[in-house]
Amino acid sequence: MVYVSRDKKTRGRKKSGYRCELDQGQPSKSKLQTCKMMSRVLVRRFASLAEPIARPGQGKYPVPNHPNFIKLMEKQRLFCRDDGLLVWQKLPADTPLYRAVVSMVSLGVLWSAYQLFVFASPPKNK
Repeated sequence: MVYVSRDKKTRGRKKSGYRCELDQGQPSKSKLQTCKMMSRVLVRRFASLAEPIARPGQGKYPVPNHPNFIKLMEKQRLFCRDDGLLVWQKLPADTPLYRAVVSMVSLGVLWSAYQLFVFASPPKNK
């Protein structure tokens, strides 16, 4: 059985940085080469730049031609446009929704502060 482990002593040097060990005796040269090759494959596979994102025009990924996708792309263009407006100001339907949410949150904060005041005050004795 071949084990691959990270060697902290060689970190930052030009050497591999991975140590291959066998569970019995000294490893042979071919097993060491195989182990090094497999560790390099694993490192490259999990590296962030192993498979770069395809550029437009290469045709690597299919683009849907559905009307809902086209509407989604139009909304994305609208929201990503740099016109100085905040997100909730870009569409007219978002402004009342935003104001309703802000007012409900404000009322909730005031109600919770009132309830804390009621719980903190001693009860009245008659």
